[in-house]
Amino acid sequence: MTSEFESDIIHTVGPVGENLEQLEWCYKCSLDLIAEHNLKPIALPCISPGVYGYPNEKTAHKL
Repeated sequence: MTSEFESDIIHTVGPVGENLEQLEWCYKCSLDLIAEHNLKPIALPCISPGVYGYPNEKTAHKL
């Protein structure tokens, strides 16, 4: 987690390929940090699409 431009940014690296268990773990860890630090408002991008090979639509549905 870094703090820049008056905002807190949580960084995560998602799994390569379609590994649903690892993808869910990435989101859970990020959400746990958000709750722990009481961060508001939040925005969550898709994790692992593109070069990591997880399909955009499936990633968006996991949110």
